[in-house]
Amino acid sequence: MPQAGESQISVRREQTRERLREAALEVFAERGILAGSVEEISERAGFTRGAFYSNYGSKDDLCLELLRGLVQTQVGTSLDAIARIGASAVSLDSVAEQAADVFALLQPQDRTRALFLAEIELYAARTPEFTQRYREHERELKGAFADVMRAAVDRVGLAWAVPEAEAAELLGTVHHQFVDTWLLTGEFDKQALERLLRPLLRALLVSR
Repeated sequence: MPQAGESQISVRREQTRERLREAALEVFAERGILAGSVEEISERAGFTRGAFYSNYGSKDDLCLELLRGLVQTQVGTSLDAIARIGASAVSLDSVAEQAADVFALLQPQDRTRALFLAEIELYAARTPEFTQRYREHERELKGAFADVMRAAVDRVGLAWAVPEAEAAELLGTVHHQFVDTWLLTGEFDKQALERLLRPLLRALLVSR
């Protein structure tokens, strides 16, 4: 059982890591991951460079922790929303509306986080030593997205007409498009998303 002193150290350490994560999000959104330095992140968080390396082995390690945290938050929120959907046979229009609600919850919480998600893709494309680690995370992300999709169709009593991985790829592309549009316009057009999802879901979903 942890002693009181150990518990206090653990709390302080997590507080330090949280401040570093928030500072990194701001720096990466403003300047990009390549341009954002460990020194700048540390200074913005109010720590020394040594404090950064006491908590993270590298900037890449911090990037991946940020990415996992954002995805876990989005997926958890979406699964909670799916659990509140009425578990009964519903019309396709209703399914599309509910799917649009879930997609809205999968959007990043704010512009800073959305910019970070865009930046980390560019960083992976430009940084060969980071590419493989990012691709491994992408596989984890697709698995998490598949969990959301599986929970959604189970909840409304439907099934996928195509392999789940293919459906996830198609819907993931739609999600990506709407994040990009939101970044450029500052607006999330839920009605446009519903119009796009209706024919797509009509092709992808079948009765059990």
